[in-house]
Amino acid sequence: MVLDGASSGLWFDGWKGREPPPLGRYADADRDCEVAAPHTWLLAKGWRRIGLIDPAEVPGGSP
Repeated sequence: MVLDGASSGLWFDGWKGREPPPLGRYADADRDCEVAAPHTWLLAKGWRRIGLIDPAEVPGGSP
């Protein structure tokens, strides 16, 4: 798994494991954070009760 260079995933701190996935070929790790901090409990902390996100996880319905 490699992060898209235009993705906000570099600043996401909910990845399972210690560090975010590697950046894509054209990504710039030195750019300023362009993501707003969450302002609600659910977005800031609540979602973590389900668990951190595996970089290899694929969105989809429940089995």
